[in-house]
Amino acid sequence: MPPVSVLIAEDHALVREGLKLLLSLNPALQILGDTGNGADVLALVSRLRPDLLLLDLDLPNGHGADIAREVKNGFPATKILILTGILEPAAIRRALAAGADGYVVKHENSEELQRAIPAVISGQCYISPAVAELVDTGVPPPAGLTPRQLDIIAHLVRGKSSQQIAATLALSVHTVRTHRQNIMEKLGLHNTAELTAWAMRNLPPGALREG
Repeated sequence: MPPVSVLIAEDHALVREGLKLLLSLNPALQILGDTGNGADVLALVSRLRPDLLLLDLDLPNGHGADIAREVKNGFPATKILILTGILEPAAIRRALAAGADGYVVKHENSEELQRAIPAVISGQCYISPAVAELVDTGVPPPAGLTPRQLDIIAHLVRGKSSQQIAATLALSVHTVRTHRQNIMEKLGLHNTAELTAWAMRNLPPGALREG
């Protein structure tokens, strides 16, 4: 497998250099470039087409959530992992609604980032525990969901596609997609990242594990 290509958008030079050094130790990753200017991110993504964008929220000349939305609109194949010092619920919800595939805060250890990157690349939405604790979705407890919907949530949070869920649960793809739409409407959520944050707050840990 070719290495995962990474673009880093971080305005603090020391943090940026530290990230490049840390990620360069992983042979499965390839650093394509970096910038400290929010105005440069979209052009760099367009030119380099990275598999992953590590994106700070607090960038000069552009807020990370707005940049994430622009990148997702133009280059949906690029995964976006927010790496920031901001732990404010409103900022977290804004980033997830903009299309970010994961959210990690800088005060967590490097292992958290190392777990987040492969999860996001594989199609999962990675929300670190410190972040999930702060995301108040404002939804009722899971008693309003059917057992089948809870099963589907667990598979969605683990990054499974509708086709994979259908095969596992012996359902049609149409049925799975209908369940997914009903779940999102019932919980007032908009994407899998928001669903992941909700699940981490409202479901017991064992419900999200394989098996």
